[in-house]
Amino acid sequence: MLSSAMIFDYSIIDTDELWCGWVSAPRAKQTKEAIYTMKKEYVIAIVLLAVLVACNAPAAMGQCCPCPPGAQVDACVPGVATGPCPCYCGTSGTVTNGTVHIEYYQYPGSNIQTANFDVPDGNIKWARVYWHIWGGNPQADGWTNATFCNATAGCSNCNQDIPPVDGPNNPNNCDQTECCGYYMGGYGTHWVYWNVTDCITTGSNNLTVDNSNWWDGRIMHIKLIAVIEEMEEFPSDLFPTTNYWINQGYADLGNGNPDPITYTTWFDGPIISAGRNWTLWHLALANHQMNISFNGRDVASYPWMADYYGEKVELINSSWINDSSQNMTWDAGGDDPHPVEAVLVDNDYYFKPDLVVTDKKIEHMNGTCYCQTPTGFVVCHVYDVDALVKNRGGADSGAFNVCLYNNTTRVDTEPVSNLKPGESKWVRLQWHPATAGTHTLRVMADNDHTVNELLESNNNITQNETVDPVGTPDLYAYPCCIDFSPAWKSNATDITVTVLNDGKADASNFVVTVTMTSDCPGDPSYPWSNSTITSVCAKAYKNVTFTSPPLSHCCNYTVTARLDSGGTVTESDETNNNETKVFHAIRVKLKVTHHYGNWSTYNGPLSNNMPVVMFELYKNVTNYTTPYELLASEADVLYDVDSSDGIKGINRGYAASGMSTWYLNESAGGEDPECPEYRPIYWYLFVNGVPTPDMPTRMYSYTLRCGEVVHMDLLKYINSGNDTSQFKPRPIMDFPEPFKRGYDGTFNDTTIVYPNNDPSGDYAALAAAIQSNLVNNCSTHCVSLAGHVHIETNATVGGRKSTDHLILIGTKQENSLIALANANHSEIGMPMYFDSDGLIDDWLYNDDDPAVPDCCSKKNSSYHRVVMACDNPFDNADTTDSWKDTIPMMWIASGVTDCYAKDAAEMLTIGCNQSSWDDKRFWNKSRYSGSGGCGDIDGNCIVDWFDYITLKCAVGGVPGWEIKTSNWASDVDNCNCRVDWFDYITLRCTVGGVPGWSTNCCDDCECDI
Repeated sequence: MLSSAMIFDYSIIDTDELWCGWVSAPRAKQTKEAIYTMKKEYVIAIVLLAVLVACNAPAAMGQCCPCPPGAQVDACVPGVATGPCPCYCGTSGTVTNGTVHIEYYQYPGSNIQTANFDVPDGNIKWARVYWHIWGGNPQADGWTNATFCNATAGCSNCNQDIPPVDGPNNPNNCDQTECCGYYMGGYGTHWVYWNVTDCITTGSNNLTVDNSNWWDGRIMHIKLIAVIEEMEEFPSDLFPTTNYWINQGYADLGNGNPDPITYTTWFDGPIISAGRNWTLWHLALANHQMNISFNGRDVASYPWMADYYGEKVELINSSWINDSSQNMTWDAGGDDPHPVEAVLVDNDYYFKPDLVVTDKKIEHMNGTCYCQTPTGFVVCHVYDVDALVKNRGGADSGAFNVCLYNNTTRVDTEPVSNLKPGESKWVRLQWHPATAGTHTLRVMADNDHTVNELLESNNNITQNETVDPVGTPDLYAYPCCIDFSPAWKSNATDITVTVLNDGKADASNFVVTVTMTSDCPGDPSYPWSNSTITSVCAKAYKNVTFTSPPLSHCCNYTVTARLDSGGTVTESDETNNNETKVFHAIRVKLKVTHHYGNWSTYNGPLSNNMPVVMFELYKNVTNYTTPYELLASEADVLYDVDSSDGIKGINRGYAASGMSTWYLNESAGGEDPECPEYRPIYWYLFVNGVPTPDMPTRMYSYTLRCGEVVHMDLLKYINSGNDTSQFKPRPIMDFPEPFKRGYDGTFNDTTIVYPNNDPSGDYAALAAAIQSNLVNNCSTHCVSLAGHVHIETNATVGGRKSTDHLILIGTKQENSLIALANANHSEIGMPMYFDSDGLIDDWLYNDDDPAVPDCCSKKNSSYHRVVMACDNPFDNADTTDSWKDTIPMMWIASGVTDCYAKDAAEMLTIGCNQSSWDDKRFWNKSRYSGSGGCGDIDGNCIVDWFDYITLKCAVGGVPGWEIKTSNWASDVDNCNCRVDWFDYITLRCTVGGVPGWSTNCCDDCECDI
């Protein structure tokens, strides 16, 4: 059964001669240690080989070009070299709605250096990273080792062997392909590059270069060049297309020839965008006077300096552009400037800001009407005008003013100190209309033209608003003006009444009254009433909140809101002041756990090392309640509706709402150091054991029903970081869900499927016990499962396998449905799977992608039984990513042998008391059953003489004998990670009761959940 990756070593001593009575235990131990010492070099050699292979494994999240040069033979683009180097490889082209993005860093010099890049959103068409090596002298050579990591934590390596400058190809020692390469950079220096187009992402990326094996190897420059099209917020109306040229290479006559005074590089191609200023970047290792010219015109002059010049950027005037070919020249004025690179683009995006007003809204009133929301405008009131100002240019804006004009009169001004490229800021201005009629409101950025922009005519946003004269108030209790939300840490409900004044005059000092009745006889707190005095300005509304007494489960409540119940306000309509709404009180469960259902108090880096207590509770709420409202009524929640995850942090440590100063996982998406290391971790929502799709929308759009279970867990995907097999697991600890209530009001029957070949009848009896547990122990007066739980074999299940929830019991060999599911285990979301080495925990050991780190060795990731939940794949024509589906679901209770499979199925008969399930986590696994576990080689859940016979024959390679459980169970001699003759001896002596002998199958997996 097992094709182990462990070392099976029985060649040194004839195990038939090593007998329990032949040597004492202490002597046997000495013999064992001596043997392990003899084999140490052999074992280490194997381990080192594995490490070397792993270090060069490609990343999962998009792989960079293979290196070193020669591994990829794409032709270079000719004609764009900086000098006459015989092998040069630049590029040129045209990009739509985008430009060339460059990030450059200069360092004092270290042979290990990391550069961080922030890549704008868009489609990355082409990208390379460059780094400089100070070799120390022309005879120095060595390996340069680079690692590039993208925003999704995918990493790739590029290791290149760089020859000395005075090598066999002197003076132009270089080797370049489109993928990667190197060229000279001057006396004893080198430039190395790597095409990272296929592994770079928008957002945060980084490059680490290690030249520690050089005699010198200092890194003084690192550069990223990325060609990006369809850039987000790029001023495509100004630059619909951009032409670019990226020239690289080096020319050094060497061999005693005098250094040339000037170098010229050419940018060939037709000119499409006439009339635009251009941008030129150039890079040379110069520390003396250097003059730059473009098409024969002087651009810049750099004086002598002690340190080396780095990259420089120049603005090229549109009048200097030729009709076809362009050129630039380095004029050293002395020593060789050692030019290595030049980039030209036909726009001046990076030289100027461009201020635009992208949005304007009037959602708040000020003055005496502060915190009210306008629905219209009435004279003599103060309104906040909020304007969103953005810099869509490529340079900082510097200080400027934002002004509000009412018709042609400037009525307010707010200063802005600076906006960086791509940065936006809301600016609040105030408008106080004094006359009725149509008003033209105009918000203008940089009204006094202090900022030199790419375009000066796009700084305004204008809108006409109608202002009414003063009239009569009208308080209006419109339909849906009453809303409910669970009260803070209680069974009460908060009743929010939206008080609207639809009239054209203020309504002052009137009474708002709320009454509430219950249809449950003897409900102790009802009927109930409360009131408050408030004021609302003309054409505006405000919210008034009341907190009811505790709700009783299953009661219907009628709530009536009365505006101006005392009749103090004279209104244009006195008949629209009352509104009534009815709700049903339901009982729901809320639980909050971390790391796949862990109830223990969390105290670690995700909470700033503050203790966070997990919790579970029942709560009475209205039938209008959403998961977010339920959660926010029991804990402070940091919520971001615009993010993919929604919940940024949770903290329940305070008695009053809104008191938290920190949250568990506040920096959601950060790197959790717990295994698997440095993978994003988020809060996820599960309803009735089902992972909710469309997050974060379902947090506030899913309406809870009676008895439903809302479960928040802080977790990483299984195989997090793998772009093909990562998935979100499902909690079995919410049993009996989803069998009882399904998901979002959809109920499915449940079918228990046991093996057709069941001669002992044990599986049939277990299926009947599971059915009885669900029907008799899990049914309630609200939900009865009688008639909805069926029993079939894998041969008779028929169409039910595609319509029902499934509970599969048996081994993979006995139950064909388990085998079919196992073949697609990562697609359907099985957290554990069977392979030739047994039952493997996919969270601990991932063999699908070498770039995703394993938490444990495969030995210590193997188990003997499991109960787990996943998607039911039999309702899908295509199982690809079906783990994202909701229902029907499939539960699997299985094991490596029928003994362990039956033990797993027994767990589904333990009742429905939540305390029995709280420790079952998202999936429940074990290596033990009865006296079985460590030393149970034949898988019958008993450790006896037949186990050491089985182990001896399996280790000896006797045909027909095999380890039926796991390598963990077989490595009984203090876990030396080898299954060999001494394990057989240890097991034989232990079973025989020899003093001083015992089995020890230790688990060295520190992060085991």
